[in-house]
Amino acid sequence: MIEDSARYLNVTDIELIHSWEPHEYKILLKGAQHKQIDQYEYMAKQAMAHGYASRAKKPSEKRIFNAKKARMKLETGKSYDPEEMKRSARMNRALKGFKPQFIPDKKGGR
Repeated sequence: MIEDSARYLNVTDIELIHSWEPHEYKILLKGAQHKQIDQYEYMAKQAMAHGYASRAKKPSEKRIFNAKKARMKLETGKSYDPEEMKRSARMNRALKGFKPQFIPDKKGGR
């Protein structure tokens, strides 16, 4: 337990380690393992981005990471998709002035 705490959690205070309940220790250890997985995932994404940037004829920072979209999503909770916005604007222009005419069904009942 002490060895794993030092290795994975970077905690060497023995009194602190002994003050943890077993379930707290397991949760902390699992969190440290998730952190390590996140680091590997980040390294894999970096390698893919580097590969794209070195092979593409005209590499674009936006294709690797779209900071504007990420900030918009963070601030509003919505995704910023330029194509979706263009489609929405086109649809609004096409439907401008449209008034639906509802004709009741003459059968009545079912």
